[in-house]
Amino acid sequence: MKSLDDSCLKYLNKTLYVKTQGGWGLHYPENSGKEISNLDQLPISNFSFQLLGFTEFENDKRRGGFGKIIDSECKYNNYILEFTTRHEGLFDFEEAFPVCNLFICKKEEHEKVGYPRNGVSGYGEIRNIES
Repeated sequence: MKSLDDSCLKYLNKTLYVKTQGGWGLHYPENSGKEISNLDQLPISNFSFQLLGFTEFENDKRRGGFGKIIDSECKYNNYILEFTTRHEGLFDFEEAFPVCNLFICKKEEHEKVGYPRNGVSGYGEIRNIES
């Protein structure tokens, strides 16, 4: 089972950090319709966000969440981050850091019910400390 344990609840409205790992370039909105090189597919820099809620409940398990990027160095500052765990296991933000699928979008896209939605996707590790 993929899930986040109850210790994650104490991080609601707190700052968490994403250590990016890959999978971004093809989905940059500014690359739409362009031929993409490997250089364009490098992950964005690590960034911080404020955790606003949890989502993706499956069998009463917490699989993901969402928050607002609060990092002036990040090109997607003030965008919404959505995340879901990628691997089997029980994770937290303190020691057993989850590697998550990530989707970054504007607030209007986050509130959309249907697909497709415009945004940036990739994956990375979410943790309570910057490193």
